[in-house]
Amino acid sequence: MRLFIAINFEEAIRNSMAGTLEALQRHGVTGSFPDKENIHLTLVFIGEGGPAEQEKIEGAMKQVQVP
Repeated sequence: MRLFIAINFEEAIRNSMAGTLEALQRHGVTGSFPDKENIHLTLVFIGEGGPAEQEKIEGAMKQVQVP
């Protein structure tokens, strides 16, 4: 599975971002556009890993203190 650390947005922000992505597509911009439910900000892409690696990452993230 693909492992990464990301920030998820509130629904209102995802809706706004999805609208912007739709406008880009209407204007001919091509690319890979995520479904609204999958819009996020990737902070770091770790790579491929299994459940053991995922568990280690989740454990480390629980230790992070946000000011």
